[in-house]
Formats: sequence, structure tokens, C-alpha cells
Amino acid sequence: MINIVLIEDDEKDIQKISDTLIPLGEFLSYDLHSFSSIELGKDYIVHSNVQLILLDLEFTLLRKTSIDLIDQIDPAIPIIIVSNLTHYQRQLSLRANVVSFIPKVKIDRLLVRSIAEVLCDKNHERPEPADFFFPANSFSEIPEAVSIADTRWIVLSSFREYSVHLTSGITKTIKSSTFRDVVQALKDQGISSLQPISRNQIVNTKYIGKVYLEDNSRVSLRLVGSDTYLHVGKNYAETFREWYIE
Repeated sequence: MINIVLIEDDEKDIQKISDTLIPLGEFLSYDLHSFSSIELGKDYIVHSNVQLILLDLEFTLLRKTSIDLIDQIDPAIPIIIVSNLTHYQRQLSLRANVVSFIPKVKIDRLLVRSIAEVLCDKNHERPEPADFFFPANSFSEIPEAVSIADTRWIVLSSFREYSVHLTSGITKTIKSSTFRDVVQALKDQGISSLQPISRNQIVNTKYIGKVYLEDNSRVSLRLVGSDTYLHVGKNYAETFREWYIE
């Protein structure tokens, strides 16, 4: 039996989603458990074997720790966002546990198919890799690894030399290949939580505390556990602007 949790406060939308999922029962045995808020659903998620969460995006906006809370409970639980606020789709695609985005106007056509794809895709049964291996180059004969969970941000401090800022406050120096190669290695290794914010900086999106939209339309962000403000390059600002908190 597949346990699916729906976080939604609109009774009409709950009924619509429930009705839409009826065909799913033809090939998949499931239970749908609805909660009007993430707070009310937390205990069930903690104590039950939940395979999928359907989350109304409004809860993500009003309670900005909703996805983080689910991630803390179990980062392997896939989340499908169900919302009409489609302008947040690109930003949410950076989150490793957000596997699909369904506009409410397309629920009838997309929801059952998306759920089937998520639950049948073995890739979503595996959590993100625990370590990131910097690509080897002439400076290093073998790739050097850092713990993703312990890494807040990475900056190219000098020619092919990277400063890795750890959650412990320690900064680790790693020699590696070009910044472009490092970014490509993140993609090749299936790591989505480490994202570039400029041509020489990478942040762990799980540690983003606040994002500020400045008067000159530039974007800066502050990571949880750090007082340092990091500036986002103009080519990356559109993605990170959607984390903006007034």
C-alpha cells in the first residue's frame, strides 16, 4: 500500500485531487491522507511510511520551512508541488526533493501520470549523493571529496583553487579544474543542492536563510549559520530572486 500525503486547505481542491486520483487505483494500491497544514501533517509523516507528498505551493510561501521540514524528516520523500503559482517552478526545481510541479489547471491531465512516474522511477528512491567529488586535474591525481551536508558554500579563491566553507566554521582548500568543469561535475554526479550563484561561487541551497532584493535590483543571500552576505551574479539572479523575503 502506497501512502500519499496531501497538504491542502481548500476543500474543493482536496475533493478535486481525490477524484482525479481514482484511476490511479487501477494499477496502484494507495491511501490518500489529507491535512490542512504542514503542521498538522508532520506527526503522520514522521510516524508513517510515506512514499509521496503533494504540497500546495501557498504553504511553501507562507511557511517557508515547509519543504525544509519534510527534508529534515526524510530527504528521500519525493514532493510534487500542486499550484497555479507557476512562476516559482524554476526555483523549486533546484530542490532535490521536489520532483514535479503540477499547475492546478492541469491536474486532470498530469497528476496521475506524474505520480506514476515518480513512484515507478527508481532514481527517486535514492537520496542525493552524500559527497561531491571535485574533478581531478594536473594539480591532483585523484578527485577530492567533500561532504555535501557539511558544505555551506564554495568559492574559487585563486587560479583553480577552491575554498570550501564548512558548517563547522572550518575552511578547506581544494585544488581542482576550471569552475566550468566543477559545475559540470555537479550535474554529472546528480547533485542539485549545490548551485552556482556567480562565475566563482557555489552555495548549498539547503542552507539559504534569506535572499534580499537590493535597490539596484541586485540579489544577495545569507546562509543559515553565517553572517556573510553573498552576491548573486546577474546571470543567476532570476533563479535566486524567488527566495526573496521582505
